[in-house]
Amino acid sequence: MVAPLPWGPGLSRRRVQVATKDVAFLRYLLEAHEGLAFMYGDGTGEISLLAPDSQLAALDQLIADLWEEGALRPLEDAFAPNCAAET
Repeated sequence: MVAPLPWGPGLSRRRVQVATKDVAFLRYLLEAHEGLAFMYGDGTGEISLLAPDSQLAALDQLIADLWEEGALRPLEDAFAPNCAAET
């Protein structure tokens, strides 16, 4: 069982798909951008990125750059605004 994401007011979620071999690279990039986002995954390559609203523009730019390079694919709701409304 996967624990629920710790979201609330002031947090937004982006969902992306990466090759399982590239998950560690994505984690490295997020750690290099301190405070940008937290990464959650279940081992399938489908990743949820939780970011403070203040970092959302920077996270969206990183996702767009990585998508352009072919390193990941945003999922359908990748650019859904605030995830706090989801249950």
